[in-house]
Amino acid sequence: REEPHDPHHDLSALHSAFLSVTTWCCSVCLHAAETAAVNSSTTSNTHTRTLHQKLIELTERAAQLRLPLHLPLYSQIANALSTASCIEGKKAINISNENLTNSLMDLIKTMKHSLDISGPIDSIFYSKPLLNLVKYGQIRGAIDFMKGMMKEEEGFHHESGILKIEYNVIIELLSMMEKRAMSDMKNGTQTLNESDAMELALLLQEAATAQHEHQNKDSLADKDGV
Repeated sequence: REEPHDPHHDLSALHSAFLSVTTWCCSVCLHAAETAAVNSSTTSNTHTRTLHQKLIELTERAAQLRLPLHLPLYSQIANALSTASCIEGKKAINISNENLTNSLMDLIKTMKHSLDISGPIDSIFYSKPLLNLVKYGQIRGAIDFMKGMMKEEEGFHHESGILKIEYNVIIELLSMMEKRAMSDMKNGTQTLNESDAMELALLLQEAATAQHEHQNKDSLADKDGV
């Protein structure tokens, strides 16, 4: 006797396939970006840009079919997109900061809608793209992304709307900018825009101060509750 067809099984199989293909595409995108950083040929650059776009399309298609990806995978996608785009800092591919910021913000909106997230996003999601941007010297891109996240997360973390960033990430971001500035002084180069670096440093200082004040309020509230 033939078993009745189960449409739920087909949907589950399709969902599993999307998860597997998207995970694989993330890995391939990262590998292609690393290759492009070493070999800046036109073919390598085109291949990287194509994979970058396909990864975005896969994510959008999964959302259209109501096949939500899981949070760790969305974080992997954000890392892959930011790494691939940030290689531009090494003149390997040519994707503008604005396009990267828009891609990441669209990804966040898709993730929040697909996973029905109404509250704040875990800071680990946007920490890696920020680190990638600063690592490859795209300070203006980091500022634009930070401001975009502050607008998206406004009211969730602090009354001031300042983005919550872990202290260790803030320290690493500032350290990378300092090393780049020191390298410029030593080599007589100018890979760091001083105005952008100062603006980002002030944003990070505000984030650290706001987080410190927030933690103090929580500590006082706990003491009052004792």
